[in-house]
Amino acid sequence: MKNKYNFDYDLKNKKLKNYNISVGFDYFFCCSSFLKKDKGIKFLINRRKNYMWNKKVIEKSDIIMNTHYNRELSIFLGYVNLKKKDHFFILHGDEDASWSSMPPLGYFKHVSTFKLKLNSFNCNSGKISFFSDEYVRSDFKNQKILHEFKVQRGKYSLYSINDESKDFKKNFPYSNTIGALLVKD
Repeated sequence: MKNKYNFDYDLKNKKLKNYNISVGFDYFFCCSSFLKKDKGIKFLINRRKNYMWNKKVIEKSDIIMNTHYNRELSIFLGYVNLKKKDHFFILHGDEDASWSSMPPLGYFKHVSTFKLKLNSFNCNSGKISFFSDEYVRSDFKNQKILHEFKVQRGKYSLYSINDESKDFKKNFPYSNTIGALLVKD
């Protein structure tokens, strides 16, 4: 099956900036303007569980939500700008396979595939925030727990990351979807 997203970039002198985000059940990314809206904060405080890359739009601001399979573990976030496009690699693991660190950028080019488009997302403020449900409470605005990135404004697409290498299939036969890629269109 051909990848929906073609990762055909020269990686010379490019490295992922790595971030470790401790998660409870859910994690989120949004245009940072979402967090400046009272309705956005109210939604986060009163939200329901069990999201699978769902998008919610409040006052023209988008947020994407996902449920983590392993409570009290981490997701790994890698950021790199390739050919003037922002790329965010999100590794979350599942009930079978989990990650202890973020692999190098070459792993995503040579080993993983990007099969399914999961959702799309607009960022008009030029900043994207990643964060966990562990920090969503009434004093959320005052917490220093956001991983915020300056990005290009516009539409971003979210693709599944799959590992279909023989070794991975042998060790984790039920775990070929390992995360997602958020990339500027």
